[in-house]
Amino acid sequence: MKLDLHTLTQQHNLTPRGIIHIGAYEGKDLKRYPTPDTAKILLIEANPAACEHLQANFADKPNIIISQTAIANPNHPVTLKLTSIESNSSILPLTGYREIYPNLKVTQEITVESRSLDTLLSELNLRPVDFNFLYLDIQGAELLALQGATQLLKYIEAIYTTVSYEELFEGGALRNQVDAFLTEHHFVRVAEANPYHPAWGEAFYLRKQVITHSTLDQTQDFSDQLFQYAFLKLYAQQYNLKVETPAWVGQQLFGHADPPISQEFPPLQQENDTLREALMTHIENPIANVDFRGDFQYHTRYYAPHKSEFCALFQPTTELKGSLQTALKTLRSQGKILVGIYLEYHEKTPVIPIVWYLEWLRGFWETLDKPILYIASNEPEKIPPVEFSEYSPITTKDLEVDCAIAAFYPDFYLLSSCDAVAISNSTFGFVACLLNTQGQYFFRPHLTAEKLIPFNPWNSEPTLKFTEDSSSVTAAIVVESKLHQIQEELEQLQSDYQHNQAELEQTHSQLHQSQTELEQLKIQHNQIIEEWEKSKIQVQTVHKELETSQTHSQKLQTELEQSQTHSQQLQTQLEESQVQSQQLQTQLKDSQTQLKDSQTHSQQLQTQLEESQTHSQQLQTELEQSQTHSQQLQTQLEESQTHSQQLQTELEQSQTHSQQLQTQLEQSQTHSQQLQTELEESQVQSQQLQTELEESQTQLKQLEDQLKKTQSQQQQTQQELDESRSELHQTREELELTQFQLDEIQVELEQSQSQLHQTKQELEEAQSKLQKTQVELQNQPKTNYAEHVKALAKILAETL
Repeated sequence: MKLDLHTLTQQHNLTPRGIIHIGAYEGKDLKRYPTPDTAKILLIEANPAACEHLQANFADKPNIIISQTAIANPNHPVTLKLTSIESNSSILPLTGYREIYPNLKVTQEITVESRSLDTLLSELNLRPVDFNFLYLDIQGAELLALQGATQLLKYIEAIYTTVSYEELFEGGALRNQVDAFLTEHHFVRVAEANPYHPAWGEAFYLRKQVITHSTLDQTQDFSDQLFQYAFLKLYAQQYNLKVETPAWVGQQLFGHADPPISQEFPPLQQENDTLREALMTHIENPIANVDFRGDFQYHTRYYAPHKSEFCALFQPTTELKGSLQTALKTLRSQGKILVGIYLEYHEKTPVIPIVWYLEWLRGFWETLDKPILYIASNEPEKIPPVEFSEYSPITTKDLEVDCAIAAFYPDFYLLSSCDAVAISNSTFGFVACLLNTQGQYFFRPHLTAEKLIPFNPWNSEPTLKFTEDSSSVTAAIVVESKLHQIQEELEQLQSDYQHNQAELEQTHSQLHQSQTELEQLKIQHNQIIEEWEKSKIQVQTVHKELETSQTHSQKLQTELEQSQTHSQQLQTQLEESQVQSQQLQTQLKDSQTQLKDSQTHSQQLQTQLEESQTHSQQLQTELEQSQTHSQQLQTQLEESQTHSQQLQTELEQSQTHSQQLQTQLEQSQTHSQQLQTELEESQVQSQQLQTELEESQTQLKQLEDQLKKTQSQQQQTQQELDESRSELHQTREELELTQFQLDEIQVELEQSQSQLHQTKQELEEAQSKLQKTQVELQNQPKTNYAEHVKALAKILAETL
């Protein structure tokens, strides 16, 4: 079936505003795609005669331009090979195409001028920007045309082209070569069909849509740039979009080579609900052709599904990694456990008090085996040597490592390689923790608790933007921990449900497949029966023909015997006639002496002799005719015997075919039994899945009980917070913030309950479908194919 270009352009929201049709012939294919009245259309045809028809057909269309030119690359005269079907003419010699269509002949060769598309547009004073749709049908020369249209392709949005899977024209490109070229120019193949022949078909390509972040290079903080770039790349990867960026430091550090921004797109400010959800689930109409604006520092659970891709984006280049690995190796040679601290300063003052880090070290250092302390900072010269002296800290200055591209990067890289990390409340240390694939402990400051608390980099806010009263910190952490635990259980239960659902769908698929195979087997069985009936009729026909042939042979044999008898009678008459002739000759000699006396008698005898000779000649002629007829009858008898032998051979072949059909019937019976066994096994699997679904429902009920307990504990926490308000008036605002957070938790719990309710409904629907399937399977009639096949075999044996 041909590609429906009208449907494809509608599906991809494409309106042709300018169309270039190469290989237009007489213009009949224009109806295949939408041609708005406002669209500028350039029709290109190399065949002069066909071009005259184009001029006549579209003389009244002012928006259509016609050019009699061959399209190739580079510009030079070419030989156009006109064929017996003019629409299949080509500038390339026919090879495989002639084998597919042996009646296709080259009737004439003419020399025509050729141009590249870019050159032709320039000569016609047409702007490439006015065209966004390209149609190619030029018998193997499609890649030549594309290679000469690199300027035009910058503005083309969609391309239709014929493609070859085998060499049909000498030097013609195959589909994979066209794919590779268009991929380099940011096109992707979205549809394909081969309605005519397996060796060639047609394909539809679309330009990848673009997203940009024009202010990426203007973001001051390096770690903020990483969040912006990560969102851009992950979003583009999720929805097959092209990324364009300004030059930024990540290109030198990580080797990124995204193309520069080619055009200005409308800015789109960060939309939390829309864009962050687009990372978690696949949306049908992704946002594209926009310039994203924002920091995109979402809660990292939205980035977690893309963890490996996120980390892969920010690996240093091979050249840079060598010196950094040397420094890391030197650092690790000092002990076993590498502990990293990131101290942040603002206007010569530490953002987080140094004493917090010291208190954390005193409770943590003693638990480690041969720890090494590494300290990084945005202002390395302000790192206090005295306070940390008992831990013998090491800095990048001690390692003598630097980076000309970005002086801060060695600190960032080494923090991302530590076993335990304590950071400030900023994105620099947080992103380093995100990229740390071997770290086991991560801590950051809690302002109101006035200490460092543990956190999970892949399930946290990048920075803490709220404060809590120290008396409510423990309760909030407990609630958050329980919520995380419930969330993990929900995710596990959801995973189990999806797994069970997949197994159920697989079982249904197997049942459907088995049923399909059984139906196919029935069809094959019926076909075998029909063939057997036909064979039986053929055997009967051959028997009748053989009997007819034998009857005819017997008739011919009888005629031959009669002819031989008649021939013998004629032979006897001839011999008698010869004897009479001899007697007459003797009498003639005896009568010669009496000639004079009996002249009259002599003449009578002479007359009788002549009559006897004439009669003898007639008998001789009849004898020859009889012998000829006898030979003809002999030939017919031999032909009849040959035909009888052929019929005998056909009868033997028919008997052999009947035996083969008998074998196929036995195989069909065996396969039917196997399918019956598979159906029984599928029913057993369905019962097992039913049991697993019931267990999942039990787990859901248990989880609901846990949620109720959590709600009860939350209410108790709320009461404790209310009591704290009466005692701590000075912290009223902070308690209100805590109450707001608990309200959010309540909303999330209600959402979880709603999701649980939906999950229960889905499970009930799945259970209902399974029961219906079981009932249908039980109600299906079980045909006794074994008895049926045995009866057929018995009939066949009796017939043979």
